[in-house]
Amino acid sequence: MIWYLILFIASALLLAKSGTMTVKSLTKIAEYLKWKKFIVASLIMGFVSSAPELFVGITAAINNKPQLSFGNIIGSNMLLLTLVIGISVLWGGKVLLKGVFMKRSYFYIAFYALLPLILMADGAINRVDGIILIISLVFYLKELREIQSRYKEELNTDEPIGKASFKQIGILLLAIVLMVLSAQGIVFAATRLALQLNLSLVLIGLLVVAVGTSLPEIAFGLRSAMMNQKEMLLGNVFGSIVVNSALVLGITALIAPFKIFNPGFYVTSLIFTILSVLLFIIFSKTHEAVTKKEAKVLVGVYVLYFIFQLIIN
Repeated sequence: MIWYLILFIASALLLAKSGTMTVKSLTKIAEYLKWKKFIVASLIMGFVSSAPELFVGITAAINNKPQLSFGNIIGSNMLLLTLVIGISVLWGGKVLLKGVFMKRSYFYIAFYALLPLILMADGAINRVDGIILIISLVFYLKELREIQSRYKEELNTDEPIGKASFKQIGILLLAIVLMVLSAQGIVFAATRLALQLNLSLVLIGLLVVAVGTSLPEIAFGLRSAMMNQKEMLLGNVFGSIVVNSALVLGITALIAPFKIFNPGFYVTSLIFTILSVLLFIIFSKTHEAVTKKEAKVLVGVYVLYFIFQLIIN
């Protein structure tokens, strides 16, 4: 068992590193292309930092282990709503949530965080659910397009575009290859650990793989907080939740529909996801910001969620 644990840890570290490489390279490419700053955070960061979840989801589905992906997605969304925002605020100070888009984003956070659990109410995620999830992604992309037309600020750089077209694209391709290899290692090791410890794949995905694949979001959140780029932090969190719920789970369901046989997992995830969404909305509306005191509450919610899942499962 020790070798599977070592393989899992090594794969998780490689996944985190390759995810960070991907984020950095695409950010550079976006700068060269003069993309708007908020769109880079919401679209590029959201999609790219969710690439580990996407690779784990596809790999798990191909290997007929889609429950691992479902647990990973639910766990990742919980982690984004609580731990990523909480730790980033504790590290870099309160995050302001002002403006028309931020207020509209509350709806998107609640909708996409709860959508997978709503579709799972009948105990299964089938291909029709997968199509619904992917279609729902279109609405988010449409919203980003409207934001792009209104947003004024642009990223600037003095480096020539030609340099990015080779160096950054090369780094991007290398990072994607590393993601594929590390995702394979995580799925293989998690499956063997689940069997030897007599734990469900959903639980392993929820509590362990979710943390491993969310390391890029955690690293990016801390970096954004340190650089006082709080809007980048929120854009990444919003985008990652949407991509996890709509694209990753949608593709997984299309490849391999699945059922969940553990009602305790479902009920606990639903309760804590609703609680996390409500707390985030309440904190955002009271002071139009998430303060350090409120960040501690969010971190505490994730700790309770972790403990409850361990006890129930």
